[in-house]
Amino acid sequence: MKYLTIEGQKRIKEELAYLTKIKRVELSKQLKFATSLGDLRENSEYDAVCDDFIQTENRIYELEKQLTNSKIYEKKNNNTVEIGSKVTIEIDNDMETYEIVGQNESDIQNNKISYESPLGKALLNKKINDIVTVDIINPYNVKIIEIN
Repeated sequence: MKYLTIEGQKRIKEELAYLTKIKRVELSKQLKFATSLGDLRENSEYDAVCDDFIQTENRIYELEKQLTNSKIYEKKNNNTVEIGSKVTIEIDNDMETYEIVGQNESDIQNNKISYESPLGKALLNKKINDIVTVDIINPYNVKIIEIN
């Protein structure tokens, strides 16, 4: 079973609603128009709409599957690191803050890391001032400074 944060579930539901209620309808109209243009064998507009339609349907399937196969994790406290926690850590005298999220929510550019990543695994269930080792090829230690 995979976990999602409440925020992650909300984003998935919003994207799913957009794809099913807006984009799917737009693509159906475009497909109808492209079909009216005649010979489908040499109709590049028809081919492009079909490709977009297939990608949209695949994304809808993927999002529905994520919602069905995920459990929502509700953060319980700020005493230990858990899914949904924002954790400030010290690495080599530098401070960095990460949010621990579900696997499909990770976005390193926005400092959201999966609870299944090496750093996420090392931080889970730890407390402020704990020093943890991140188990990778070249292991390193981090100190937990703050948990929100």
